[in-house]
Amino acid sequence: MNKSQSVLRKGEICCFFGHLGAGAFLTLNHPSELNMMCSLWSFSVATGRRIKKGEEWDTETTWHRVSAFTFADARLYASGQLGKGAQVLVEGRIRVRKDEESGRSYTDVVADKVDVIRPAAGPEDQH
Repeated sequence: MNKSQSVLRKGEICCFFGHLGAGAFLTLNHPSELNMMCSLWSFSVATGRRIKKGEEWDTETTWHRVSAFTFADARLYASGQLGKGAQVLVEGRIRVRKDEESGRSYTDVVADKVDVIRPAAGPEDQH
């Protein structure tokens, strides 16, 4: 593999609930073999967990980079429901990439399913 390699090990699946840090953006849009438009959308999702530090509670935030290939759900992405702050449930596979130049490893999620729990607030909802 070239400068970065992807590794997917059997059983590395995940399901998590979180909030989009920014709107989903289209990174690829082309016809598939089935003569349907196939789109690749990318977005980041923040999850948090409460941890106790001494006598006080704090929230530890983790960011997840998500890629989602879609045929039928393109309207969901394009409609703006997946904007900053939207609450989502993501089901997918973990993909680990290693950059051979820097030696760093990156973890991405290839989404099999993205459910919008609460759409992003529209401009009229943000006061």
